[in-house]
Amino acid sequence: MAEMIRVVKDPENYMLEELIELYIAAGLDEENAKIYAKMAKYPPPNVKIE
Repeated sequence: MAEMIRVVKDPENYMLEELIELYIAAGLDEENAKIYAKMAKYPPPNVKIE
């Protein structure tokens, strides 16, 4: 199972747009940054973010 990249310790305290920008700054393309940001902000119960 692939693990997600953590760009902030507390994603619930960031706006979705801010998280997208942080993931882009971390090297992801825009499409994947949006996916990662949504999963960080609203994690499904079976995803472990490290």
